[in-house]
Order: sequence, then C-alpha cells, then structure tokens
Amino acid sequence: MTTAPIVSVIIPAYNDQTGLDYCLDGLKNQTFPCTDFEIIIVDNGSMPALHTKHHPDLKTVLIVCNTKGSYAARNAGITVARGEILALLDADCKPIAEWLTQGVDALNNAPSKAIIGGEIYFSPSSNPSTTEQYQLLTGFGQRENISTSYFAATANILVRRESIEEIGFFDERLLSGGDREWSWRAQQYGFQLIYCPTVLVHTHPRTTLQGAIKQTRRVAGGRYQIKQLRLMESVESISRLSPRRSVWEATHWLLTRPQLSIFQRIKLLGLASLLKLTHTIETLRLRLGTMPERC
Repeated sequence: MTTAPIVSVIIPAYNDQTGLDYCLDGLKNQTFPCTDFEIIIVDNGSMPALHTKHHPDLKTVLIVCNTKGSYAARNAGITVARGEILALLDADCKPIAEWLTQGVDALNNAPSKAIIGGEIYFSPSSNPSTTEQYQLLTGFGQRENISTSYFAATANILVRRESIEEIGFFDERLLSGGDREWSWRAQQYGFQLIYCPTVLVHTHPRTTLQGAIKQTRRVAGGRYQIKQLRLMESVESISRLSPRRSVWEATHWLLTRPQLSIFQRIKLLGLASLLKLTHTIETLRLRLGTMPERC
C-alpha cells in the first residue's frame, strides 16, 4: 500500500494552462521532500482540457470538476486529498522553494485551531501598464485581509484536514468571496488566522483594463451573493465586506504616493474611478435579477 503524503496541494484551474505550468514550476523546486506531498489539480471545465505533460517528475493527480466555480473545484480536490495538511494555491501562483517547508513548520508550531495565510507577492514586469501599476500599488493585501477583515485569500493558505472537517467545505454557491465566508465561519468555530510572510508565493498582476474590469465584476458579484444569501452573522461581518478604503481615502492615498509623477497619479485615479463605476453597475445589474458570472 502506498504511504499517504503529509501534504496535499490543491490547485483549481480554469482555462489557464500557462498559469498552471508557472505554478508547477515552483512546486518542482520545493525543499520539502517530494515524497511527502501530492499535487491535486482540479480542472474546472477548461477548454481545451488542462494537462501536466511538461511536469512528469511531479506527483500529480488531475481530476475534473464540472460544477462552475473555484470553490466547488477546491471542494472536489479536498474530497480526494490524502494528506493530513491541505495547502491551497491558485493556478497562477508560483511558490518559493521554501514554501511548503515554511508553511508546514508554521502550522505545526501553531495552536491546534489555526489556519496559515501566506504572503502573495505581485511580480512586476519591466514596463508596467497603468492597470499593472494600480495592482502593484494596491497589492494583494493578505496581511491586511487577515488583520482587519479576518479572511485569508485561498490563493495561499495551509490548514489541517481535521480543521476542514470541523469548519466544513467552501460554499459552492459563491463564484467569488468564498474565502471570506469560509474564514468568517472558521472564526465562529474558534479558529485563528495566522499571517506568515515567509510562506510566500509570487503571482502576476493584471496588465489589461479588460482583466481589471473582469476582476472587479467578479468581486462585486461575490459581495452581492454573500449579502443576498445572508452568510453574515453580525454587523461586524457586514462591515468587513466594505472596500479597504472609502472613495475619499482611496483618492487621497493615490494622490499622495511620492513615487508617482502627477501624470501617473491622474491616470491611476481615472482607472480607480472607472473600476468603482464598474463595481456599482455590476451590483445594479445583479439587483435587477441577473445572475453573477464567472468573469
């Protein structure tokens, strides 16, 4: 009988073979023993189907989940995982070599009811567009997410299997925001979120306006669904759905970045205003009865 791995790395992916290869490139260089972890890739209905033929040296399991959404895909991966520790990654995130070693050590040294949220670092290009500059400035915000909004983005978390069994699976009705809802549910069960900057993965910021608009629409849809499904239990939870900065705070923040020229500040403020308008229009569209889309 094959010995079960210590860690199961679960990667949902949808129409992103390039991102998946980028992620697997990082996993093949881990300092954590390769015999002690498996990689479960969940193809969420990609056309064409995803493959791992460029990574024959990795211990991968490729399954298909046709239920739309990354949270349904994560649940499918969790169901077949054999490890006692589950490490959740996004397909476009490349972990550093010490990612699993640092993550497993952090979890083993943490209280029994703990979840590790690792850092997610945007890797800039040599000539960033305005959209990319905006994403680099605003950042992924994992530290702030954990400390002020009490959720960890599922792009980079480690959790014990027994914790999942207590907290429950991700809510498959959500196409966005499922990490928020799951983290808040974990808090209700007495779990502690711990931010670990050394448990680090790299990803690329969005570089096009179209990509930023799609992301904004998806986030708006997730927040709307969480409210409509009444997945918040308190006024405090409702406040956590609000953006990190108000419109005026965001405007002041952008206009006072010392590393930016006046022209750059104006362009970034214009982009921020457009994305705010996109969020408002998407929320209105949902209120009129249309369904959230997997943007």
